[in-house]
Amino acid sequence: MATHSTIERVINQILPPSCREHVLGDLEEQFHATEGGARRYLLEALRTVPLVIFSQMRCRVGPRLLAAQALAAFTSFIAADFQAGPTATFWAAGDGLIRLAIPALLLVAVLILVDTYRLPKPRPPLDSMLVASLAAAVTWLFNSLLSAAAPRLALSSVLLTFGTVNAFCLLAVLRMFLGSGSQRPAMASGPPAPDRILEGARRFEKEIRQRTVGGIAIAASLILYFAVMFYYFPSVLQRLGAGLSVAALCYMAWQVYRYRGVPISFDHGLPGCLPVLRAELERQRDFHRGALLWLRLGVFLPGPALFLAGFALAYPGLRPAFAVLAGIIAFLGLMAVPLNLQLARRYQLQLERIQTLDRQP
Repeated sequence: MATHSTIERVINQILPPSCREHVLGDLEEQFHATEGGARRYLLEALRTVPLVIFSQMRCRVGPRLLAAQALAAFTSFIAADFQAGPTATFWAAGDGLIRLAIPALLLVAVLILVDTYRLPKPRPPLDSMLVASLAAAVTWLFNSLLSAAAPRLALSSVLLTFGTVNAFCLLAVLRMFLGSGSQRPAMASGPPAPDRILEGARRFEKEIRQRTVGGIAIAASLILYFAVMFYYFPSVLQRLGAGLSVAALCYMAWQVYRYRGVPISFDHGLPGCLPVLRAELERQRDFHRGALLWLRLGVFLPGPALFLAGFALAYPGLRPAFAVLAGIIAFLGLMAVPLNLQLARRYQLQLERIQTLDRQP
């Protein structure tokens, strides 16, 4: 039988860092308060630890993010089936959707575990690309092992390449907007004390700088993706859709760069930085609402729509499937509307808090 200290070290590695000290402390108290020794401690840990991990998963991964990631991952591999060859063999096969669901579920599981075992704190937008890359790499490794153990369930390297690249592009964008770090307010809540305003201004400046770098990096990844699709597929409609997507993404990257944050000087304290901060909050609020928001959507959506229409013409018997696929992608794209409006409302609230300073004696 393992000793108490050995069991404790194992549990310490299994528990998520955010709740590790608290749970180990409770188990230690029960160990000293009851009889039974290491055996009792082990049984209590086996009962408690899975519930704690599941609770952390529910806290770290909200239902909206979980549903969006699962939908994006499964859609990525369904789309890859049409991209990988002249016939959609997996879609037509009886167990094809199950085989496509295996890597999709693995992708989502990796993302859930990463979110569960990381400390909850704001993270830069580039982090979404790193996490999506990690999930894709684990999926590749798992598929390689599956090819050796159960070849019938494994995907071909071409299909897996398309699927993981599709998933990387969709998941990186989703996590950038839906991740916990990007949904935190830029400035502190509470009364508009000068020190709170200055602290929030520094975080706001850093947030906008990270958003600019992350947005341009993700746009560059998508530009590369659609450029490859333009070269890979011979259909005129598919190439037109890919070309329009590249042009739209270039425009969106330019828009993100144009609305990059301006430097805020803190040398003269609150009176020196307040006018710049107020103007910058107004710029970022307008970036996430109104004409600029709808212009971004209107410029981008026609390209992927034409790209999918090219597949529908290439596979006439599967047009209902493409209609469903197009609906899912449109739904994921339109999720950007409430997310942008939410950010605009938060910037407006910060503006209102700052304006109360002008009315103070």
